[in-house]
Amino acid sequence: MSPKFLTKEEVEEKIRAFLHEHNYDFREHIVIQKKLRPIDFEVKKSDGERVAIMLFMWNRSLPYDKVYYLEDYLEKYGMDKVILICRQISPRAKEIIKKDKINIEIIFESDFRTMRESPLLGQL
Repeated sequence: MSPKFLTKEEVEEKIRAFLHEHNYDFREHIVIQKKLRPIDFEVKKSDGERVAIMLFMWNRSLPYDKVYYLEDYLEKYGMDKVILICRQISPRAKEIIKKDKINIEIIFESDFRTMRESPLLGQL
């Protein structure tokens, strides 16, 4: 029997609840440029830092080219940090984030299922 994965909508609801509970200023589904994927959540922290929360709820590993795609949000659009939420990520993608010191934090969908507290706690 395979474990029940959370849907993108269920993860979004948990994120929304966490952001409301901790009084974060945020917007949802922000279109920056038509050719780029919308930002799922943009969080503005009290110190002025802007954090993008991006969900890639695929049934396969996230490839390394998406790391460069997310790096565009950091560089071109003034994001200070990207929180990537996915089911799996390729070893090469993890290596690129670590080696190039890209400001991307990875949270897995399974963390939302298994942790008592939100996995976003301490990430924002």
